[in-house]
Order: sequence, then structure tokens, then C-alpha cells
Amino acid sequence: MKHFILIIVTLFSAIICSAQVPQAFSFQSLVIDENNAPVRDQMIGVQIQILDESASGTILYSESHRPTTNSNGLYTLEIGNGDRISGSFEDIDWLSGAKYVALSHDVSGGSDYRLVGSSQLLSVPYALASGTSFIEPKIYASRINLSPTTFDITEFDAKEIISYRYDWIQGDPEDVYLEYSNLPDNINIQQGSRSIGYQIITSNMDTIFDGFARPNSSFGIIDPNVPLVPGSYEVDITFRTETEILEEIKYALDIIDPGNQEIDCTEDYVGVKVLETVCDSINFLEGTSISVEKIDNKTLGITDFLDFPDGTTLSFRDAIECTLDAELNQMGMRIGDFEVLRIEVREGLNGELEFFLELVRIGGDDEFQCELIYR
Repeated sequence: MKHFILIIVTLFSAIICSAQVPQAFSFQSLVIDENNAPVRDQMIGVQIQILDESASGTILYSESHRPTTNSNGLYTLEIGNGDRISGSFEDIDWLSGAKYVALSHDVSGGSDYRLVGSSQLLSVPYALASGTSFIEPKIYASRINLSPTTFDITEFDAKEIISYRYDWIQGDPEDVYLEYSNLPDNINIQQGSRSIGYQIITSNMDTIFDGFARPNSSFGIIDPNVPLVPGSYEVDITFRTETEILEEIKYALDIIDPGNQEIDCTEDYVGVKVLETVCDSINFLEGTSISVEKIDNKTLGITDFLDFPDGTTLSFRDAIECTLDAELNQMGMRIGDFEVLRIEVREGLNGELEFFLELVRIGGDDEFQCELIYR
């Protein structure tokens, strides 16, 4: 199953530099590595870009910073007071349309930045334009995984991490409560880890403490003896403080019964595939192609593949994971001066067909392996 982790949480708030219009606002980020652990006491390279109208709009201004995270993995900086890369912060017309901030990191402290994400600036620009520092609390939240969270009814101890993008946009951070409704029967919120066990949260409420961190929370099955009902569900999540609702999002949750699903394993592989990777001994094959067609949802037909005179077929033996059969019968096949001893087939991540050949030189005894990848 796929698990997703929350990568970054941010805080925006206006700061007053003088009695005049403020020309900077503070920004705080929590940096978490791929193991869900804070990146502590480390200098981070940060690039900030102010974008016009959308998250992919024109870059109005960009700057760089070299903050150091604290013992909790947090760093703080002031947007507008960094090392200018392009544009003029003072010349931004905050009232001319929506503005977005794009954040990029280089965790090594250099300038090889990777985009972390973009968020719309809401009341902060108006505070900059009007000269006031009073900002009501506001957040931005959305789902970060592109496909629905999926439960297989045959996996009775399944847990799926609750995944969303969360940004505290403005105001002083405080605890945010996540209220869930329309959860499928026998599924609830659970907190904890595999080492200490999981606790079922019967109130359908999770908490983001201090507006920055949240528990390791998952959707989980309450009673493994009670069957789940297959179907597509839309869970409502409401983000709120103690006094007001901040954001509401829809969360897709699918419950599947593999025994009743007809999965098309072939769709990523159909078409003409060109040989792009081949070993030196048979590199005369480079640039040749094969034609791949769908026979049914579990079977591919391949023509123009090596020396198979009438083509060959590939079958997916695992209907759930769509795993290809491991070997082809090469029937004494020859490639140039070599005899094929064995062909193993694997599926690539992006629709590639990968063949691993064991070859021996005809009249010789030098055996070797060769990889052929068709894209």
C-alpha cells in the first residue's frame, strides 16, 4: 500500500517594520525528511518566489535565504529581507490580483533548489498594502495524494495514513481540530505507530497541535471481524480552531473487493516500443522496435520481438499487482552469433518492457547476461 507523509507546514504573518507600510512578513517552515523525522540544527538553502495570479504565474520577485533549523526542525525568515534574486519587493502591487508564494529548498544549504510547494497569500498582502498588522487566523488545506486512499477488504489489519497539504497562512498558530464525517462503516481514525500500537479515536476528531505538528494518524479498520462494504466514499474533513471553522475539504476513500474487480493490466504497455537499452555484444539491435497489443485484460501480444517468428504473448499471473510471468520459452532462439539460454520478463515503472537474457556464444562457452529495455 502507498503511504504518504506530510512534508512541510508553513506559517505566514505580517510584521511591522515601522509606522509606515511594512515591507516584509515572517515565514516559518517545519522541514521533515523522507523518514518523517525533523531536519534538526541544519542550515537550509531556501528560495522564495512571489507569483502573480496563480501557482504557475509570472515571478514578480524572488530572493534567497540561508536559515538554520532549530531542534524541532523549524526555521524562521522574513520574506522581503532576503538576498534579492530578481524583481523588487517594494514594487509588488498586492491589490492587483491573487499572489502566491513558491517555496524551494536545498537541504544541503546550497542553491540546488527543489520546489516544495506553492500557496496563495490571502490577507498578508492586504496588510502590506494598508499598513495594518491585524490578521485573522487562516489556513490552507488540500489533499496531497492524487488517487483515492484505498482499502482492500481482504486485508483485515489495513491502515492508510491520512494525507493532506496543510499551511497555516496567517495569525498566531493554535491547535487545529480535524473533524471527520461520512466515514464508511467500520473505519475510523487511529493514532500511534506499529511499535506502540494504534488507538481508535471514537470522536472522529484529530488534532494538529500548535498549528504545526500532528499525530501519526491513519484511517483504520475498527473490527476485523466485521466486513467492509465495497464502494467509493467521500469523507468530509473540517479544519477548525476552538472558535471558528478554517477550511473544509473532501477526501476520497475507496473500498475494493479484488475478487470482483476486473483490472486491466495491459493499458500501460500497448503501442510501439523502441529498444533503448541493450548490451554491447548485441548492440546492432538498438533502435529496433516491437509492437504490443492487448489480447485481453491479462494478456499482451508482441510481434517483431527478436526471432519469435509468429510473435509471442505475455501474461499477467497476478491479477491484483499485475505481475508478469517470469520467463519466456525461447525455443533455441539465436541472436547473431549467440544462442539464447533464458529470457526473463519484468514490467517497468512507466510502461517499459524489460527483458533479461542469458546468452552463450555459438561454438563457445562464454555465457553472459544482457538487458533489453523497450520504451
